[in-house]
Amino acid sequence: MNPRHLLLKHLKRFVFGAFCLVSLTQCTQMLPILVDRAPCATDLECTSSELCVLGTCMPQDIQSTQTLSFEVKPPEDSGLLPQQFLDFAPQSQERFELILKPSVEMKGLLQKHDETGMLALVIATPTTGIPGRSQVISTTTDDMGYFQFNLVEDIDYRWSIYPENSAYAPLFLSEMKAVAQSDWGEPIVFPAPETLRLIKGRLVASDANDSSTSSVAGMQVRVFSGERLISSAARSNDNGDFEIHVPEGDFENLKLEILPVEEDSLWPISFVEDFALDDVVDLGDINLGTWPDLIDANILVLTTEGEPEVGAKVYVSGTMGKGTFQQLLATNETGQMNAMWPDIIYDIAVVPAPTSTVAVKILNGIRFSELDGGLTVHLGARQSIQGVVWSPSGPPVGGSTLEFTRKSGENGTNPAVIEKTSWAFETLSDTDGNYGLTLDPGTYSVTLVPPPGSTLPVYVQEIIVSDDLSLLDFVFPEPQVISGSLSHPDGETSLDLTTIQAFQAGNGDESGTSQQFRWLGETLTDAIGNFDILIPQ
Repeated sequence: MNPRHLLLKHLKRFVFGAFCLVSLTQCTQMLPILVDRAPCATDLECTSSELCVLGTCMPQDIQSTQTLSFEVKPPEDSGLLPQQFLDFAPQSQERFELILKPSVEMKGLLQKHDETGMLALVIATPTTGIPGRSQVISTTTDDMGYFQFNLVEDIDYRWSIYPENSAYAPLFLSEMKAVAQSDWGEPIVFPAPETLRLIKGRLVASDANDSSTSSVAGMQVRVFSGERLISSAARSNDNGDFEIHVPEGDFENLKLEILPVEEDSLWPISFVEDFALDDVVDLGDINLGTWPDLIDANILVLTTEGEPEVGAKVYVSGTMGKGTFQQLLATNETGQMNAMWPDIIYDIAVVPAPTSTVAVKILNGIRFSELDGGLTVHLGARQSIQGVVWSPSGPPVGGSTLEFTRKSGENGTNPAVIEKTSWAFETLSDTDGNYGLTLDPGTYSVTLVPPPGSTLPVYVQEIIVSDDLSLLDFVFPEPQVISGSLSHPDGETSLDLTTIQAFQAGNGDESGTSQQFRWLGETLTDAIGNFDILIPQ
């Protein structure tokens, strides 16, 4: 039977009870344990028409639930590889079964065009998987170019090979299914760089006093397709010249990256995007802009009471030539930050520590050369939020953890200076379910974690914190139980203490971006591979 449906049926008949466990800190919200149900540790202790669910023998029902995806992570010392099961719809009168695939050894030989061994990083990426949780497997070659690693049998992988010798371009192999190999096979040969497509140019900088330019040496130049490196790498010579090579293939969203190599360089990372690939691409002179004078950049950060704010992060960003100058520093024990920066216009974000009560502040259009004595930033107060954490049927839930993670700016919710920055706050509900904390304005992902011993599910939802939000209650959803078993084809491999995580796919948006998967819950298998996952209804 489906223990989830049975559980929901009983939840409709019986009201949740709030039971105070022997604890100095909290009460724990529990599912009702029916007096006519026998306790159990495994299914074998129940009758043939029952399953052992959450320590109690429950009658079976037909299991029919939404389509889920599972990620399976065996213990590190098991020798088994993590695996994913996509678009799985549990439908059974017994536990549904996840069967692990065995791993197979794949190996090969990498060579340069002159048949000598190539040192390289070999990356195998599954062609399908839960977004953001791709189970990438990598290895490196030995001095002779040989490599070997274990992959999941019959899974399709894309191979990316990045040579240590940056004069060679990466190799991107067609999709390959993981199958056992008895030998090293034919060598994988890197073509001579001069036979590949060529991109060349010259890096220059403008003189601040006249119209002349000067060469910029020692900058590393590479080409990316989206976030993937697709070219060899080269440094500009004393004349600013560079040449790099790109393999055959159709690549989109091209971006030439110009990266300063010296750690103390104040040149920003620069990009050129307005070009297309051909056999030879000559970008000519690439003007990185005028190197401005360095000036003192002094910032004093004060609280609402005028006291120094210690340990606040200071993000700065300013356009400089073809790049964006970015820095991240922190205020010292006197609330100050001192640096020497190019004399350009900056956007600045001051982000206090999560334990502080003062709020993030954004300042735009700041030029330190126009300020007398530096910049003083007066921070306001964070928004005070309070509320109650409730169980689905009403009683409050004490001892719950609330994790508020402020989302980065992928959806345009953050200013550009902190576009990809995220920070988090955490609090506990008291014995009456009350919680309170202060937050910066913004969009948050809130994770509700029930107290230890509870049979409520972990729940994640999104909220927007604005100036008019002060009271916000949270309600745990009704729980569902997904019961399954994990097995290995050999029937002998121990699967005890394997982590099982459940995910649910959302709908892709109208722009055609990939689906987002929502994490639902996780659990560990028992000694024979059985598991029960509590997830939100």
